[in-house]
Amino acid sequence: MKLTATLVICILIFMSCSKKENKLEELRNSLIYKDRDDNIFKNGTDPKNENFMYKFIENFTILGENEDVADTNSMFLQPLAVDTDKNGNIYILDRKINSVLKYDDNGKYIMTFGGTGNGPGELQLPIAMVTREDTVFVNDLGSRKVNKYYRNGEFISSKDLADGVPMHMKTIGKDRFIGIKLFGFSNEKGEYTTYDLVLMNQNFETIKVLNEFKILLSEARTISFLDYLVPCSWYGDEIFVSVNSEDQYKINVFDFDGNKKYSIEKSYRKLQMSDLERKEFDDIILMKNNGQKITGDIEARNKKAINGLYHDRDGRLIVIPSIERDQHNMNNLYFDVFDKGEFQNRVLIDNLCDGHDFFNLDDRLLFKGVKLYHLKISEMFLKVYDYEIENK
Repeated sequence: MKLTATLVICILIFMSCSKKENKLEELRNSLIYKDRDDNIFKNGTDPKNENFMYKFIENFTILGENEDVADTNSMFLQPLAVDTDKNGNIYILDRKINSVLKYDDNGKYIMTFGGTGNGPGELQLPIAMVTREDTVFVNDLGSRKVNKYYRNGEFISSKDLADGVPMHMKTIGKDRFIGIKLFGFSNEKGEYTTYDLVLMNQNFETIKVLNEFKILLSEARTISFLDYLVPCSWYGDEIFVSVNSEDQYKINVFDFDGNKKYSIEKSYRKLQMSDLERKEFDDIILMKNNGQKITGDIEARNKKAINGLYHDRDGRLIVIPSIERDQHNMNNLYFDVFDKGEFQNRVLIDNLCDGHDFFNLDDRLLFKGVKLYHLKISEMFLKVYDYEIENK
């Protein structure tokens, strides 16, 4: 009798523990909570709205170097960046001809400006381009300057960038920029190179370092560009920056002075690249280095949790996540969509580009206004999409 009673008690305890574990698992998979002390939105894997979807409709394509293009002046040869102005005109930075090509909002070629040289408005090694209102900004690593042009291509002025020439730059609000500054310095330990994601004022002076990455050259540590190319975006009066981690899915949110406001997290476990994924990554590296195999760039083995950050026209945060891939989803592109810090849904995007679990240098996506722009660098085309939001 005592044995039976003991057995019953053990079974009840086991059932109670199992229920608690199931509850904990449900909690992990759902939206957990906002920790008001730490200002963190903690999300699980279960979507709040599994019916939320995007539908992308191709509008037109601008071709680069192509035998079917009659006007050779309209062709870009090595596209690097794309942006648009307030009227929807499109600007593509071409690093081979050191120029900016301008098209109207229907993709019709208008003009080319910049050009190779040391004179006013000319470029030597452009690495970034953005637009704001009536101005086009082009950062030139060759001259260590930023060149400013009117929308009609007329050169305005240039400014020396002695403390680093920002790459992967974006405009933030009316008078801010964000980008990665490459800079060297030395101290008693030796010489360093830094790749800092910085918030800058309208004069390109650093206001705040939002993500710091530095390497001591004497240690000869091999690195991947995944270590310092940090996904970021902005909407309204907030800047969203990935923590660029291999084991943490986390986004820090800052104000326009670089002060941290809160964070957004989602459940994630560390993932490794497969052999096929490493091969795809190596191919991107070869493209980046114009066919040269540089060992220090080919060291990525673990995936970063986050590979891209964007915002749609209504301010929803779009995250390109790393996933566990197999033969069924190897090339699938997914968007994790958040609204006010809460995970809404993971959306399969089947008509844009292949999905890769690394910061993809070959496919540049730009959400601007009511359109999405996809610049495919290796195949030299720009596709422009309208998009619809389905939220049943």
